[in-house]
Amino acid sequence: MYVEHLRVPIGGGTLHVERMGRGDRPVVLLHGFGTNATLWRGVSARLANAGMVALAVDLLGHGESDRPLDATYDLATQADVLVRALSALRVRQATIVGQDVGGLVGLALASRHPERVHRLAILNPPDITNLPSAPVRAMQRAAARLAIGASSARLGAAALLGAVLSDAVADPAGLPASAMARYLAPWAGSGGVEQLQLLARTLEGDGVELDALDHVRTPTLVLRTDGDRTVPAAVSTALSAALRGAELRTMVGVGRLIAEDAPDTLARTLLEWMNAATNRAA
Repeated sequence: MYVEHLRVPIGGGTLHVERMGRGDRPVVLLHGFGTNATLWRGVSARLANAGMVALAVDLLGHGESDRPLDATYDLATQADVLVRALSALRVRQATIVGQDVGGLVGLALASRHPERVHRLAILNPPDITNLPSAPVRAMQRAAARLAIGASSARLGAAALLGAVLSDAVADPAGLPASAMARYLAPWAGSGGVEQLQLLARTLEGDGVELDALDHVRTPTLVLRTDGDRTVPAAVSTALSAALRGAELRTMVGVGRLIAEDAPDTLARTLLEWMNAATNRAA
């Protein structure tokens, strides 16, 4: 199926969005830390074939999206930028699906702009009360060990992200080299590595207490996997309990990056969840 690569104006820059499908049910797909819209390549086509329009977004400062010099990259800013992108795309309301930090951007969107979020799915969420997450902290420790700075251009993002990404799938051998290359490409050179570290620092202190989520009423699915080796299962349980009416599901034998390990199962699960909610509403 044909993928449209869009440059979406957000005021002071653009977001890169990969659009697939021409249905009337928009689903916005948000990657997590260290990845980009490439993550959703195996899911978008399945959603599009089911009559939806899949919009895989590179968050501001990530992937092929712009990196404005005066921008901040906290969760609230990312949510506000996403609203401007949705307006430019003429999408009034959408289902938001987010992987780890992308799920928290979706949660910030549901909190700040609830009218724009039809439903929300959060995949393997990090501990929102203690950011950054364990994989991001692992990358920061790697940066400290390798003395990233003067040698950043030589070492590159592979030294920081390679192990983190390999650990995010159930079988590292199953992560295609082409996908790894596309994840690492935006961070090539010293400027990219510095941007990666800036994004990690932005998450520090960006969390909220769970009781602050009491006002969020968006129908939410929290989807965790038993193969996430970095975030305890209790984190997903606590988040789903804090969100009124949220549904918690567990996938077995799948790593943290569900869309890499099990795109078929993930797409099927999302479609089942969305269709069941639609039927209940009807």
